[in-house]
Amino acid sequence: MKDFRRLLSLMRPPAGWMALSIALSAIAMLAHVALMATSDWFITAMAAAGLAGVSMNYFTPAAMIRAFAIVRTGGRYVERLVGHEATLKFVANLRPWLFARLEPLAAAGLEDERSGDIMTRLRGDIDRLEFAFLRILQPIVAAVIVVCVGIAFAAYHDLAIAAAIAVLALVAGVALLLLVGRLSAAPARRVTQNSAELNALLVEHLEGRAELDIYDTTHFHSAAVLSTSDALIADESKVASLAGFASALPPI
Repeated sequence: MKDFRRLLSLMRPPAGWMALSIALSAIAMLAHVALMATSDWFITAMAAAGLAGVSMNYFTPAAMIRAFAIVRTGGRYVERLVGHEATLKFVANLRPWLFARLEPLAAAGLEDERSGDIMTRLRGDIDRLEFAFLRILQPIVAAVIVVCVGIAFAAYHDLAIAAAIAVLALVAGVALLLLVGRLSAAPARRVTQNSAELNALLVEHLEGRAELDIYDTTHFHSAAVLSTSDALIADESKVASLAGFASALPPI
């Protein structure tokens, strides 16, 4: 939680862009829900009118369907533009922020750090953080907004249905995702550690290639590189499998 609060504090400069992206995402999702609901109602009403032999006004629902479709498509497109703009601004501020804190430590404060590990923090770790908003924060906040609006709309018509939607949302959107997060926590930490370790080993292997060719006759260092690589691939496969399972869960 402490790391998450620090991450949120780093998101303050592009906070306006992020808030706009979340609002646009919620609007696009609400338009999608409204489009599906209106389309289903329209089809059912037309079938019922046909069976009853009565006429009905189909111009208004048809216009609503077109309007919701335009809002959904346009909102999603603009949300992508704004969301990526916010992410680029966020990442652009991260590298100077990190370098400004590393630079005073050089060289005595970083003597225990390997160059490959520092390179991973400056590049790989920050590149991973670009997904923190687009793939984690924005979808969660937008989904919560949409679910709250949906529950309020359902409660206006029927409290029992609203309660059932709330329970299903908690199970699909909270309980199962917490389970996936718990299962993927350990391999995800190892992915971070092994990524830094592998980069450090590769840098050392390339810089000391001449000495290793002479003194490392048992290829101990090469074996360490391959072992770390295999462990990283195994943990990445576990994280990818759990991420695929989470993506296959029913949407909130």
